[in-house]
Amino acid sequence: MAAELVLIDSFFVPEPAYRKLADGIANAVEACDTIGSLVRPIRRRLDWSQGQLAEHVGMPVSRLQKVEKREARPSIDDAEVLLKWIGAYAPIQPELPFGQPGVAVVDLDEDVAPVDTLA
Repeated sequence: MAAELVLIDSFFVPEPAYRKLADGIANAVEACDTIGSLVRPIRRRLDWSQGQLAEHVGMPVSRLQKVEKREARPSIDDAEVLLKWIGAYAPIQPELPFGQPGVAVVDLDEDVAPVDTLA
């Protein structure tokens, strides 16, 4: 039998319900912080300007600039649109086998040789 949420008094919130909401919000905030760090390198690899991306996803360029620089979090709506854009234009890569022979760590935003090869 599924447990039902029953409020005993409208002033109090059951702890499990509060924890579930708090965890969900914390995860959403973390995801919104991460989106900005993903958007810029993908946009650059696609050779899109900030204006092109802003127009494509329907947000002001000034807001996109702040999100990319991680000076501001996107709204939930903007985050959803940016996530859909990321999924449509950037292949989702499975987790890499770091620590295995021949796997190199490379920052794709930089035009430099790999820093280190993990053995």
